[in-house]
Amino acid sequence: MSTTNATSQTRDHGKNRINNPIGNDPLVIWRSLTLRISQEPANIKLHTQRLLFGLENGLSDYVSGALQDLFICLKQKGLPLRQRLFNLTSPVMVQHERAYFQRWLADNSDRNLECYRYPGSVFSSDTCKAVEGHGDSISLGTKPIFKNQLAEARYNLELGQIIKAQALLENICVKESNNLEAINELQNLYTCTKSEDSLTRFTQRLMEEGRSLPEIWQNMVNAAKSW
Repeated sequence: MSTTNATSQTRDHGKNRINNPIGNDPLVIWRSLTLRISQEPANIKLHTQRLLFGLENGLSDYVSGALQDLFICLKQKGLPLRQRLFNLTSPVMVQHERAYFQRWLADNSDRNLECYRYPGSVFSSDTCKAVEGHGDSISLGTKPIFKNQLAEARYNLELGQIIKAQALLENICVKESNNLEAINELQNLYTCTKSEDSLTRFTQRLMEEGRSLPEIWQNMVNAAKSW
């Protein structure tokens, strides 16, 4: 996907609404788009769709993270597209977010920026990669109190924290084998990420618990053979 095509998409983004079979709940669609982007970092059209979808559906808390992913994946390419999408998202940003992206655009790099991880961002910038493991990353936003682990898993998916979300969902599905909401979320995660290895490890874990593999998971294993 060229940045030229992605730029043309922004000119009339009302004609590029997501037609998604998983339902009309914006957060459900957002989670699905985030999972897809985790596996298709070079798909600039998908980045653009996710960002525009967030703008159109009141998900402004995650738009800066979506823009950050686009900047990270384009590196020094696509400056006109990055500038245009920043101009679109800037009105829903707070001042420190605008300043962050303005500096990145001015330098065409994040080398002079601190390590920020905006909610919704899946990938690590070069600055964050340099400091990860040293406790210097700045986490933005206040973590809410969750009514249950499923709510926490969905929150992590929305933030782009896919590994955390997967671990939470797997724990729920082991403990609550009839929790269809958690099963649906986990199966969607495996499908979107095409993570057959993760699915195999999880089903082995189920069987190690001394139970037969439920049909709903056996069907998933069979479907995964075509990924």
